[in-house]
Amino acid sequence: MTNDKEIYVVYYPNPKTINIGYKEMEFDGGLADVALDNPASVLKSATISTNAYDVTSTLDTPKGYLDDSTAYDYYAYALGETNATEGAQLRFITSAKSSDGDRPQLQIRNSWRGYEYSTDGGETWRHYGYDAQLYVVYFTAKPTIVNLTEQTHGGGHGRAVRVCDCRNADGNGCDQ
Repeated sequence: MTNDKEIYVVYYPNPKTINIGYKEMEFDGGLADVALDNPASVLKSATISTNAYDVTSTLDTPKGYLDDSTAYDYYAYALGETNATEGAQLRFITSAKSSDGDRPQLQIRNSWRGYEYSTDGGETWRHYGYDAQLYVVYFTAKPTIVNLTEQTHGGGHGRAVRVCDCRNADGNGCDQ
């Protein structure tokens, strides 16, 4: 190997535990804890490995977890900062659903780049990062959810080009 080459060894914990929070999205964007029917029986963390963790089949009765299942009409799964207190700290939210029988699709896996998530059964994986918490977010009214991402790409002559990607919660492009 020549002097201008380097070798890196990447170590990452596998599997890794991710915490699960149950929050209400308030009208002002704040996140508040919800009252759970049987808090001791509700899953509070999940072990995520390089194999896909299927949130959809594991958190299978989100409305049933509530102390009052009629308090919120909709829920969604989300990934965000640890102990998030406002909606701006959630980086990804699935589409909102109104019943336990029609849950949003979400899978998570661990990689050397941090967590990755998929909303299409594992066909496409999107990078999330290392610091994450999984949430079930409840809503009193049907929300409009739009996930925005921005990436900076190198441009010609030292200029950076920003590419914005607007996706609705189902992963489809947004209407402009």
